[in-house]
Amino acid sequence: MPAAARPYDFNDFEDAPAPEAEAAFSQADIDAAREAGRAEALESRLAREAAELTRRCAALAEQLETVASERNDALAAQSVALIAIARDIVKEVCVGAAAHDNGEAALALLERYLMSAPDRAPARLAVCDTTPKSVIAELEKAIDQRGAAGILTVESSSDFAPGDCRILWRDGAMTRGLEDMLAQIDAIFAGIETDAAFSATPRETDA
Repeated sequence: MPAAARPYDFNDFEDAPAPEAEAAFSQADIDAAREAGRAEALESRLAREAAELTRRCAALAEQLETVASERNDALAAQSVALIAIARDIVKEVCVGAAAHDNGEAALALLERYLMSAPDRAPARLAVCDTTPKSVIAELEKAIDQRGAAGILTVESSSDFAPGDCRILWRDGAMTRGLEDMLAQIDAIFAGIETDAAFSATPRETDA
């Protein structure tokens, strides 16, 4: 047979501990928590905005650096191109002048020799074989006027280009030629190109 039901003892409710009362928050606590939440949200937003501003500034600085570098490269390239054009113009003028030389180069070489040869050793002034006879006559006249008729003689040679000349004496020679002049022009413009390239490089200056 099933066991008989036992009556419940309602006195157990009286002996059970009473539940703890929930902690109560004042309005001040609630307001303080709300303000703290707002401050935290504001700080997080400001941090995000600052990070975005930093990113944009970095990107702008990079773009400016790229533009400045490209500008310097373009200026340097233009300087080199202009210098090359100037060199070509000067060399072309020299070539044209040499082709129409009327003894000026030989006369200048003659002056240099007479100034640097105190012993007046016998020497020969050689010029291009296409030099007109009238120019050779003028050179001989100049030699005579400078009291060097018995020292210097003039001769022509196929080894020289128009405008080229050379004085040869016992211990050496002195030359004035178009190739030498063009080499000097190249050396001069090479220095200008170096200066132009250096000036295109940014330099730090004291504030």
